[in-house]
Amino acid sequence: MGMTRLKVGIVGKRGAAAIAGFRAVPGVEVVAMCDAHRPTAEAEAQAHGIGATFTEMSAMLPHVDAVVIGTPMQLHVSQAIEALDAKKHVLSEVTAAVSFEECDALLATVRRSGQRYMMSENYCYFPENLAVREMVREGLFGEPYFGEGEYIHDVRFLHFNTDGSPTWRAKWQVGINGNTYCTHELGPVMQWFSAYDPEDRPATVTCLGTGVRTDPRHPHEDSTITLVKTVKGRLIKLRLDMMSNTPGMTFYSLQGIHGTFESGRGGSVGSRIWLGENKSVSWNDEPRKWEPFAPYLDRHLPTDYAKYRSAAGGSGHMGGDFHCSRIFAESILADREPDIDVVTSLRWTAVGLASQQSIAQGGVPVAVPSYD
Repeated sequence: MGMTRLKVGIVGKRGAAAIAGFRAVPGVEVVAMCDAHRPTAEAEAQAHGIGATFTEMSAMLPHVDAVVIGTPMQLHVSQAIEALDAKKHVLSEVTAAVSFEECDALLATVRRSGQRYMMSENYCYFPENLAVREMVREGLFGEPYFGEGEYIHDVRFLHFNTDGSPTWRAKWQVGINGNTYCTHELGPVMQWFSAYDPEDRPATVTCLGTGVRTDPRHPHEDSTITLVKTVKGRLIKLRLDMMSNTPGMTFYSLQGIHGTFESGRGGSVGSRIWLGENKSVSWNDEPRKWEPFAPYLDRHLPTDYAKYRSAAGGSGHMGGDFHCSRIFAESILADREPDIDVVTSLRWTAVGLASQQSIAQGGVPVAVPSYD
């Protein structure tokens, strides 16, 4: 049986993005803010009307039922394990882990504790990505077999503090070669594939890069291309670029037997769709054409997301932050697995870890654990 009330504590300033989604769920209360930097904890608590502040998570845990981990990625697993062992549910920022050993430890702890765990992959909850997922479920694309995801974001300014010292990102994101931040690109496409075939998952990863060109201070190649082959034979192409001198943008595409979807680059403007009967036709007898995606978004956005469209629109990442915390809270109250449970979280995270091994070996395919 699920709970009727849920008290949530936020760990790390980034976790404050989850507050609006929690407050949209009846019975959920955000009661504590924790940050190692006390002025930050106090400022965030005041800004969001939170009563209690802490500088250590261990001191906060007795006062909450669940935690949001919004700290640097190398802390995610150790903090998640501490919270899970204290019988607290966990919503963690991406990525879930920074090593295969951490993946194993996290999985074992979730299963031992019996608590809920969700990775907060907010790009899965962009309105367009949700509508495409629903269209896959409705069969409008037929069988999907190819997808693309790109995360291009010049964040070089985040790699060093004002005094010149390196930030955590300098070590854990661009101090390692490969696709070190893969879940933004991968998550939406895997959710589309899973909507058609729940048994599909990443099987092997191949990764190559452009070389280190824009900022030689880091070993992270400017752009990497990661190819993911699934156990059902589908293919995903991912591009990560956090170094190049270029505007930030995302891009997604899906190819199915009955048509294709392409997002606009950097937003919904320009998103388009091409649907039609699966048959061979000549160029002079082509009834299909590219159409703007906006009308399809209005028709196919799932009802449980559409009703929150106004409330979610004011939160970060096109409502993605709102829906991650909302779905997490609702799953706990209903005593069911969240969308992105621990197995899914680890499979997606492991794609990035496997890419690091692949690129170091010249692009050889590397297997992804199943975490069954």
